[in-house]
Amino acid sequence: MTKPDLQAGKALKDAGLASIEARNPTVLGALRNLAKNLAWERGEISVNDLREEAKLPEDTTPLVFSAVFRGREWEPCGYTQATHPAAHARTVRVYRFRRTEW
Repeated sequence: MTKPDLQAGKALKDAGLASIEARNPTVLGALRNLAKNLAWERGEISVNDLREEAKLPEDTTPLVFSAVFRGREWEPCGYTQATHPAAHARTVRVYRFRRTEW
């Protein structure tokens, strides 16, 4: 049995998120602002909250949601299940916004 290469997996994940961020800067900026506002109101949020509140432009991949919580200003604080059917009830993180920028 081979040992998993977690560093390589993390590098691939980071590269994928960076690619999504580079291709969708305007939409991602709007989603991050929405996420900050929701976190301010609710204290904790997940991708489920964003999916309920945001409507993506037709030419934007839903993968953009995966890059919203990238960065030091977001602190993971729990887990919940994804609520959109395509996610097959997978586990997603819940985040708090570190209000250092406000």
